[in-house]
Amino acid sequence: MVFSRLYLRKIRRIVRKMDKLSRVAREVDWVSGACMVIRRPDLEAVGLLDERYFMYNEDVDLCLAMHKRGRKVFYIAGAEVLHYRGKSAARNPEMERLRQRSHVAYYEKHLPMWTPLLRLYLKVTGKG
Repeated sequence: MVFSRLYLRKIRRIVRKMDKLSRVAREVDWVSGACMVIRRPDLEAVGLLDERYFMYNEDVDLCLAMHKRGRKVFYIAGAEVLHYRGKSAARNPEMERLRQRSHVAYYEKHLPMWTPLLRLYLKVTGKG
């Protein structure tokens, strides 16, 4: 999240690093759900997508489940997908609330000891 914000602010050092990383195929912790290829038996074995998430964090959760099954997640630099970012979720308060709810659900599931701190952060920043 921090790198994303710095990248969008066009911090030169971050932009160069992110652009360099995006040109190399490599194993990663997770990939965006905008474009994933998963073997059906693996997907069925982890129970598909967790319905607690509404459009956000389900991809991270799914990749974590794959890791727990001993599978690897790869970013493929040569693949191209045209994704109209933001078209599936217009910027409005309700969508932001749903995004934050998914974020909290992820923490409750995987990082429960940090959930109260996340809730506090969201409240203090006016996002909760």
